[in-house]
Amino acid sequence: MNSDEFRTYGKEMVDFVADFWRDLRQRQPLPDVKPGYISEVVPAHPPSQPEEWATIFKDLETVVMKGNTYWHHPHFFAYFPTACSYPAIMADILSGGLAGIGFTWNSGPAMTELEMATLDWLVEVLGLPEHFKNSHPGTGCGIIQNTASDATMIAILTARARAVEAVKSESNTLLSWMANSELGKTVKNVLARVRQSSTTEDDSGIITPYFHDPVVFEKLIAYCSDQAHSSVDKDVMLCGVKMRKFKDGVTATKYFNVDPVYLKHEHQAVASDYRHLQVALGRRFRALKIWFVLRRLGVGFIQKALRMVSSDL
Repeated sequence: MNSDEFRTYGKEMVDFVADFWRDLRQRQPLPDVKPGYISEVVPAHPPSQPEEWATIFKDLETVVMKGNTYWHHPHFFAYFPTACSYPAIMADILSGGLAGIGFTWNSGPAMTELEMATLDWLVEVLGLPEHFKNSHPGTGCGIIQNTASDATMIAILTARARAVEAVKSESNTLLSWMANSELGKTVKNVLARVRQSSTTEDDSGIITPYFHDPVVFEKLIAYCSDQAHSSVDKDVMLCGVKMRKFKDGVTATKYFNVDPVYLKHEHQAVASDYRHLQVALGRRFRALKIWFVLRRLGVGFIQKALRMVSSDL
């Protein structure tokens, strides 16, 4: 697909989405399909040759729309409607078109700084104290996490790390008692048993992915997946394995700071890198949605809509 074809087919897709919202009431909110229906409409093997866009577009109804649950349908009452508006959809188009991965400030300055600015807007819209703003000289900062669960996990892990620091600074005796020699012996015994069992299957002494001894797994405090990815250092920290000593400070950044050479850049001393405030390394251009929605709809319109919904409850 070249740029001219993208213009044509992109317009067709925009029309499809616009027609979908216009005619949403004519669809049934819950799909009449059974688990595994996709195998009946999608081939088991990928195409070896490119297909025409018209063929792909024709399959949208039978493959996607037929099996989709319509959260915004007026007769759908199972969950709350997902946040969506035309400006937000436009932001998704631009985000996908730019195709950036903002793991550092240098890899996407606009991606980082627009998120900081728009979250400062949200602080003002929600009536939060000024020290929550990124622009405030204090320690406050804002970040868009992937999900509410991710945000909760980051908050809990940060609180746990701060508590560990507090205990370490207040009572060395307590930590000494907790880390007694018996714990070390227990760990050594478990590891010795794992190594002995694994060597019967592999002379290298490495635990194979197929080794699953229930007795060993009952005694293990944490174990590592055989899959590796860019955030492996952070995953180890989540398992509770001590990677390094905590440093002074109160911000969450230090607890998730993984700084390999290939992520360093000349502005890191003064610029914010959001990768230090999340488990994942990369991030999308999420701030575009807030920027588009607040600018196109305005705070007054959103307030009016919320008050209208509240009055109907």
